[in-house]
Amino acid sequence: MSRMFKALLKKQLMEVMLSFTGGAKKNGRKSMIGYSILLLTAFLSFCFMFGMAADTIYGNLHSTGLDWLYYSLMGLMALMISVMGSAFATYSAIYKAKDNETLLSMPVPQWLILLTRMCGCYLTALIFCALVLIPALIVSCLEGSAGILTIILMLLAILLLSLISLALSCLLGWVIALIAPHVRHKSLVTTVISFALIAGYYVFYMRITEILQSFVEYADETEKAIKSYVYPFYMLGRGLTGEIVPFLIFTAISAAVFAVVYYLMSRSFIKLATASEKTAKNVYREKKAKLSSPSSALLRREMKHYISSAAYILNCSMGTIFMIILTVFAIIQSGRLKGVIEDIAEDAPGFVGIVPLIIGAATAILIAYNLMTVPSVSLEGKSLWLIRSLPVTTAEILKSKLDFHLLMTLPFSAVCAIVLFIVTGSDIKCSAAVILFITAFNVASASLGMILALKRPNLNYADEASAIKQNWSVTVIMFGGMIITGLLAVLYFIVHSFIAPWLFALAAAALFAGLSALMLKWIYSKGIEIFESL
Repeated sequence: MSRMFKALLKKQLMEVMLSFTGGAKKNGRKSMIGYSILLLTAFLSFCFMFGMAADTIYGNLHSTGLDWLYYSLMGLMALMISVMGSAFATYSAIYKAKDNETLLSMPVPQWLILLTRMCGCYLTALIFCALVLIPALIVSCLEGSAGILTIILMLLAILLLSLISLALSCLLGWVIALIAPHVRHKSLVTTVISFALIAGYYVFYMRITEILQSFVEYADETEKAIKSYVYPFYMLGRGLTGEIVPFLIFTAISAAVFAVVYYLMSRSFIKLATASEKTAKNVYREKKAKLSSPSSALLRREMKHYISSAAYILNCSMGTIFMIILTVFAIIQSGRLKGVIEDIAEDAPGFVGIVPLIIGAATAILIAYNLMTVPSVSLEGKSLWLIRSLPVTTAEILKSKLDFHLLMTLPFSAVCAIVLFIVTGSDIKCSAAVILFITAFNVASASLGMILALKRPNLNYADEASAIKQNWSVTVIMFGGMIITGLLAVLYFIVHSFIAPWLFALAAAALFAGLSALMLKWIYSKGIEIFESL
């Protein structure tokens, strides 16, 4: 039994690691090293982001003697991020794994299959919890309030909190598995729930100062509320301040929650893992056929594929989502934004002139978070022959993928930038030059994504999420956008004394227009040859 458990656990952990390393192991040692560096960079970037939040929370609560509340809040944040990051992945890993029926047909105990699946999900939950709690520990150590005992207990807390996260993620996955066969538009439901969770997090993050002030002002009521409604985290907070008994209680609660969820899941694992989804019967209705051009038909095909896949929407459209959020925020908080700019301008009179450049840089970073072209070739998968058999040229196929990316990015980025220009009262000449830069950057980002898609396609994926996530090109585009924007910022501060902001934006627009022209030339020549040889 132990050998069987080790073999299954090894297989499950390898699958989890491949999901994080983009399957780089298949492409050799150099690819593995390169992707590991990118992954480490991403991990450290998120740690820095949560460290900034932890520093804000700590600074407000430590001075009033509410260290326990700091640890409680960071624990709650870690749980929320972990559940958000792993709930739907847990559903796929446990109930939708491709080898479920194969393993169930073998002389392998049901409980062992479920346990090893959950161990793989536990590793994912552990990574997400560490993203939040390690920065929280570093902040308290730097401030000198965390001793050896707190450090040891925090490391144990990461392991225990990951158990609660795993339990809640599995519980959500279990609920999804129960209702999935009866839901017709699963991708829409998944997307809406995910957007709601993301929006909730950002609303909390934007109002964090007000929330912390109310916590300090009503400390007694806050303690009673946390003790009543999230008792485990009250015990966690008390435990991490050095109280052993509360920490032991938190340990017992974590183990109990996991045990209960595991018992519930084990009762229905076989039924849900082998359940077939219900398909709706289509009733034929005679309609008049509408003629459309090949380009519009192909674009509509890309849109339908996008809408039908929650993984595609959630992993490749984050830039558009953030643009919409930023646009709404700018409209609602227009007065506050003007006040902030005026305050900064009092100390730095030249700041007003570079506001359009700052808006352009922020928009460019968000543009790089849209990745529609990157997995577009891979998503054709084994049905690539279908689109190849249509009476359309390869150039039209590739153009439709580029057009879809631009359709989902260019209008939103332009509107976002224009709203910010209006709200901040930016210079018209510089704003117009930045709009040209944003347009050129959009085309360059889409073109680079298409080149990477053609150079490194994955047509033999197990599921669409693998084709989208297990792709080092995604990381290259995202971090490449931030790096390029950073380099432009450095370049401007080097030359700002003898070049006007609008002229710099125009030069950047010309640069990316030229790069876009070169990349498009490659796509419609060499890229066509590569696509036709797939």
